[in-house]
Amino acid sequence: MAEEAAPDLGDQYRVLEKTIESIRIDREKALRLKACVRMAMSVAAFCLGWWGYARVHQGELSIPALIHHAYQASQLLTFNMPHGLLYSTLPWQLQVARFALPGLAIYATIMTYIDFAKVPLASLWAARRRDHIIVAGDGARARDITKRCLADGLSLVAIQKEEGAEVNALRALGLTVIVGSIDSPNTFGRAGIAGARAVVLLTGSDSANLRGLASVDQAARANRPPGVAMLKVACDLQDRMMASVLSVALAEQRGGHVESHVIDYIDNVARQLVPRLAPVLGGLSAPHILVIGDDGMALQVARKVLLNAPECTRLTIIAGGADKAARTFYDGAPGVAGLCGVSFVPGGEGLEWAGKEVLDEAQSPAPADAVIISAADETAVALAILVVRWRRSRGLPPVPIFVRQCCGQAVIRAARLAVADTGQGDMLTAFGDNGEECNPDILLRGTLDRLARTIHETYLSEVSEGPSAVQWEVLDETYRESCRRQADHIHVKLARLGLVVQSGADLSALDPTDEQVEDLSRLEHWRWCVDRWLDGWTLGAAKDIAARTSPHLRPYDELSEEIKEFDRRAVRNMRNLLERTGLGVGKAP
Repeated sequence: MAEEAAPDLGDQYRVLEKTIESIRIDREKALRLKACVRMAMSVAAFCLGWWGYARVHQGELSIPALIHHAYQASQLLTFNMPHGLLYSTLPWQLQVARFALPGLAIYATIMTYIDFAKVPLASLWAARRRDHIIVAGDGARARDITKRCLADGLSLVAIQKEEGAEVNALRALGLTVIVGSIDSPNTFGRAGIAGARAVVLLTGSDSANLRGLASVDQAARANRPPGVAMLKVACDLQDRMMASVLSVALAEQRGGHVESHVIDYIDNVARQLVPRLAPVLGGLSAPHILVIGDDGMALQVARKVLLNAPECTRLTIIAGGADKAARTFYDGAPGVAGLCGVSFVPGGEGLEWAGKEVLDEAQSPAPADAVIISAADETAVALAILVVRWRRSRGLPPVPIFVRQCCGQAVIRAARLAVADTGQGDMLTAFGDNGEECNPDILLRGTLDRLARTIHETYLSEVSEGPSAVQWEVLDETYRESCRRQADHIHVKLARLGLVVQSGADLSALDPTDEQVEDLSRLEHWRWCVDRWLDGWTLGAAKDIAARTSPHLRPYDELSEEIKEFDRRAVRNMRNLLERTGLGVGKAP
């Protein structure tokens, strides 16, 4: 679950880069200020000493005498004190200088040694750190999450395999860097795994990350004391088959001292799109959502739309290989295949993939209320401009158009200049960059799992039997994900009430009427049905976990009051969920 309605990615980039630059500048200013203060104090003490000796010699001002006075003042640095040390017959200037200069000399010497020892001291202290995140890796994604952790004020220890420019750059930002191999558990021990909150493995090499996963497990067993919170480990794997197999294997190892998961960047990005789509999905009428693209991102976004959209929503997917995309989309989800609101439209060649005829077919009889485009950066922007021109030719009002941009904001900003209608240009926004993929809170399932855990605890207070009636630590992944999906849907329910999630704990605006509770309960039941369908469940006479059948996969009006009450409790529990995670609500803009 994203924290709150996300601003434009261009703003996020600028804020992030300004924050990192501000950290760098503040550190440089602090170092310069420290050096200037030391120099000023030394010069002032030296001048006092020179002045004092000039007075002792009765103000003699010849050049040899002035040089002699300066030489005598410099001797104070070596504790060569003037005669009459224990008497008060010396001028006050010399009284001050004879202690200030030696003291400053001692201070400068000590600080010099400390500056030289700062790096090894920081490395030694890292083993005693608490509640920090360990980031192992030196690739682009490792840099992104490091920057975002810094910008969010999170405590961080980085692991790099060797000294170099990257290490120096991280230390210049004030980070503690441990140099060592992630194949060695000792490296993670030196990085403070005993008290760490989480570990992120982002080396860019699947084999290295897998070796690091084993090292983390071994280091945690050896270093983490009993009673500490479970260590979260996020591992990056590029090979999708390996990622799929390992995800299942890790999900089966619940209840240990370490809880590991494979990072799903596509799902991370799609999940963060839900709050931005919530005003459309939470509208009082069933929307029409158009998705253009046939890659993994487009299909995952389509699934998220389906999971969070109200009943009777129309979802149209324009795909170059429509038949193949449909088979992938419906694979393992026979219940979804029966939804009449989902359709796949084959695209043409090149930019004609979403040309006039294709858009006519996809948006007949009603135009889309929101458009999502996933393709290569330049292609995605070109397709967005084609959609804008198609809508303008038909006199249609502006709608949100979300364009995937992996490599920054320059292209999307240029595209806004090419859109004549400034209202539509402002609604042309980007999603899916490296920053969203590496959002620390989403990457480590922070807020999302806190909400999901609270949802499950509420469920346990009502149900005491069954495979899902167990503590979160040993809960099967399919039920955990179901709780996460319910947490995602909070944005849509709030949008239905004209509210958005905000930081802080102000929940005074969240006070739905009985009629609104019933409306949101209907939404919640439909979300649950789609959730089960996507996991391969179908309608059956009785609940059968092995066969994945349930008698409740039917319209809300056909449910018993007892089952409806489950959905109503989920709606009424929203206030408690947000309050326990420190979130509040505000009026939608």
